[in-house]
Amino acid sequence: MAVENILSTKLKVEFDDGFYDSGKQKLKTKTFSNVNPQAELSALYNTAESLGNFSTREALGFKKVVESELVEG
Repeated sequence: MAVENILSTKLKVEFDDGFYDSGKQKLKTKTFSNVNPQAELSALYNTAESLGNFSTREALGFKKVVESELVEG
């Protein structure tokens, strides 16, 4: 049976960075490491929203990124 071990959790905030000549939207991403893996989703969302307000660019989206390993357990 496999067991999942969480190695790291990160929060990414995506910002509008204009458009390419082709019309496709450019994104800038800021990544915040060492996020508590037990943090509630609503707390993460509120935090990401608050961090987005510090930028002059419009925040377009938020992502929670979890890196884990699978080991035999």
